[in-house]
Amino acid sequence: MRWNSVVMRVEALPVDEAIKEQLRNEGILELYPPQAEAIETGFLETGENLVVAIPTASGKTLVAKIAIAQRLLEQGGKAVYLSPLRALAKEKYDELRRFLEPLGFRTVLTTGDYDSDDGWLGGYDVIVTTNEKFDSILRRKPGWLEALSILISDEVHFMGSKDRGPVLEIVLTQIQKKFVSAQILALSATIKNADEIAEWLNAKLVYSEWRPVVLKEGVYFDEIISYSNGEEIALENEFGEPYITLAVDAYRLGGQALVFANTRASAETSAEKVGRALKKELSPKELATARELANELEKIGEDTQLKKRLVRCVSMGTAFHHAGLHYKHRELVENAFRENKLKVISATPTLAAGINIPARVVIIRSLTRYEFGYGNTWIPVMEYKQMAGRAGRPQYDSEGEAIVVALNKRTRDFIIDNYINADVEPIESKLAVESVMRTLILSLVVTKDAQSIEEIMDFIERTFLGYTFQSAISYLESQVERTVKFLKQNALLKQSSPLEATKLGRRVSELYLDPLSAITIKEGLKRAQTLVEVPNVSYLHLICSTPDMRTFFTRKKEEEVLDDQYQEMLSYWLVDYPEESKDYVFNLQALKTALVLEEWMDEISENSIILKWGVGSGDIISAVSTGDWLLYATEEIAGLLSYDESRKQVEIIRERLKAGVKEELLDLVRLPGIGRVRARILYNNGYPSPHEIATAPVKEIARLQGFGVRLAEQIIKAAKKRLADDGHTDIKETERNDELVPIEEAIGGRKESIGEPILDDYFSSG
Repeated sequence: MRWNSVVMRVEALPVDEAIKEQLRNEGILELYPPQAEAIETGFLETGENLVVAIPTASGKTLVAKIAIAQRLLEQGGKAVYLSPLRALAKEKYDELRRFLEPLGFRTVLTTGDYDSDDGWLGGYDVIVTTNEKFDSILRRKPGWLEALSILISDEVHFMGSKDRGPVLEIVLTQIQKKFVSAQILALSATIKNADEIAEWLNAKLVYSEWRPVVLKEGVYFDEIISYSNGEEIALENEFGEPYITLAVDAYRLGGQALVFANTRASAETSAEKVGRALKKELSPKELATARELANELEKIGEDTQLKKRLVRCVSMGTAFHHAGLHYKHRELVENAFRENKLKVISATPTLAAGINIPARVVIIRSLTRYEFGYGNTWIPVMEYKQMAGRAGRPQYDSEGEAIVVALNKRTRDFIIDNYINADVEPIESKLAVESVMRTLILSLVVTKDAQSIEEIMDFIERTFLGYTFQSAISYLESQVERTVKFLKQNALLKQSSPLEATKLGRRVSELYLDPLSAITIKEGLKRAQTLVEVPNVSYLHLICSTPDMRTFFTRKKEEEVLDDQYQEMLSYWLVDYPEESKDYVFNLQALKTALVLEEWMDEISENSIILKWGVGSGDIISAVSTGDWLLYATEEIAGLLSYDESRKQVEIIRERLKAGVKEELLDLVRLPGIGRVRARILYNNGYPSPHEIATAPVKEIARLQGFGVRLAEQIIKAAKKRLADDGHTDIKETERNDELVPIEEAIGGRKESIGEPILDDYFSSG
C-alpha cells in the first residue's frame, strides 16, 4: 500500500487505554502517516503478520512497541525482538524497556553465549536479542519458547546480507513452521521486493516512502550542488576539499553533519581536516564543551595513538567513528553527537547500518570501495540509501540533505542516474552457500526437525530461497545430498538412516560452530597428540584458521615477516601448509590474528599492538571475544575426543586470553574487580596471590595507584572469601613495609596503562 494522508490521533488507536496513556507520557499525540496506515490494516485485532517497509526515521519502532504491548495485554505469552547487530539490539532494548516496563512487562537483553540453555529468559516478557542468538535458542528449545506470542524482526532487509542474512532467513522459516500462532511483524527500509517478502511471510504489507523530514539528495561538483529535483545551489569550495566545505557550511546553517568515508584511515583524516577548519568557527562556549568532552574521553582506556588522535578531533568539535575504536569511545562519540556537543562525525558506512544517529546534512565522499581481487567497485544502492537516510533530524529539521562528492561531470551524472534516482536492489536469499548449508543441515538433524533428505528439502522449500527459486529445487537437492555426504564422511552425522547426529555433531551444533570449523579443530587436535610440545600460538593459529574467525588483513610490509615466522615453526603448526596462493594469503591473515592474540595475552600494551599491526582497539576486543568462544569450543571438542592434555592447555590459554595476562596473574584476575592492569601492579608490588592480599592491611593496598581505600577493602574481602572457600581458615593480617613499585615498572616499563576490554579494568573507572 502507498501512503495516503491518514492522520490518526492516539485517542483513536484500537488499543488498551494503558498503552494510549504511555504514548502520551512519551509526548506522542498522533501517529505518522505510515504508522497510522499500519494500524489501519487491522493487524492488531486480527493477529495477522505484517511487513512495514518505510524509510529510516519514519517510526517503525513505535509500531513494534504498540504491537508488543497490545499482543501481550490481550494474549499474554512472550515477545521476541530481533536485531541484526548487537549495538542496535542494545539501543532497541533501552527504548523498549522505557515504554513497556511501566505497562508491567519485564524486558531483557541477551546477546552472545551461544552455549546456554537460556531457560532463565522465561522469567521475562520481552526478550531483545540478535538473530544469531535467537537461532541458538531455537536449537536448544527452552520451555518458554512455547509461549511465544509475537516476534519482531527489525531491519529484515538484512536478509540480503551474505554475512548475516542466512541466519535471519532460517529463523523466520523456523517461526513460520513451528510457531504458527505467533504473530510476525517484520520491519524494513524501503526495498524493491517488499511485496515478495510479505507474500513469503503470509503477511500484509505497508509500503511507504513518506519521511517525517523531507530528504534532498544531490551531488557536489565544480562548486555546484545539483539536486535530483533539478535545483542547483552554488557553494564556493572555501577549504579546498569539498567535504570540508560542505561540513562547515552545515554548521554555519545551524546543523550537524555526518561525513561518510570508504576506509577507516579516510574517516580519521576527514575528521581531523574538518576539525581544523571547524574550530575557528565554534563559539567560546562550544569550544569549552568540546574540550570538556575531550578530557572525559582521555580518561577512558589506554593512551593509544588512535585514542590520542580521537581526543584531538573531539577537542575541535569533530570525531571519527569506525569498528577499530574501543566500544566505550564509540558510545561517547554517539551520545555527544546526539546531544549536539559534537558538530561533525566522520564515519565508515557501518555507522549507517548500525545505530540511529541522524544529522542535518550527510556528506558521502565516495560511492566506491576496495574489494579484494576486484579493486575499487561501486557500492550497492541500498548501502547508499542507508547513508543518505541518516539526513534530517525529525525533532529539529524540516529537511535533510544527502550530498555525494563527485570528481568530474561524468561521475556526477552517473551518481544521479544510478544512485539518487535509482531503486534499491531486490533482497535475494544468500542461503545457497556451502557454509550455510552444512550448518543448517546439521542443526536440522540435531534438533530432529529433519531426519531425511526429503524432510531437509521440505524445510528448504519453506525458506525465502525455496519460495523465490522454485526452478532451482533440483540443484538445491543435489547440494543437500553432497552436504549430507560431507557431514557423514567427517563423523558429524552417522552412516545411518534415518539421519542422526553423532555425539560430536550434536555438540558442534550446540556450540553454534560452522561444521568446517569443528573439523579443522578436530584435525588440529589430532595432530597435536603427535607432538612432544605444542606452543600456545599453535592453538591460537588453529582457531584463527577456522571460517568462524574474522582474521586481520595483512599489509605488504608484514607478509615477509609473517612468512619467515611461519617457516621457522613449520613443524609446530596444527593445520596443513597451504599450497594455493589464495589459501596462503588466508593463512598469513590467520597467523597475524594469532600473533595479535598471543601478544594480548602476553600483556603487550594495546598501543604497541595497534602500532605494530595496524589494528584498532575495537578489532582487538572483537578478536579476543571470538577467540574466547572458539577456544571454548576447542576445549569441548578435546574433551569429547579424550585429548586431556590438550584440553588443559587450551583451558589455560583461554583464561589468559580472556583476561589478557600471563599465567602468573591468573590467580589474581579471578578476584572480582581485578583486571590485568591492577593484577600486574599487585603482583609487582609483592601481592602475587589472594593469600598475600588477604593478609595485607587495607592501607597498603590502597596506596597502590588505581586502587583507593574502598576498592582495597573490597579486594581484601574477596581474597579472604576465596581462601575460605578453598578451606583456609588461618588468615591473619600482617604489616608490610615494602617499597612501592612505580607504575611504569609495575606494568613492564611502559608509561601507558594496559587496556582491558573484557573486565574494563581502567584507572579512570575507579
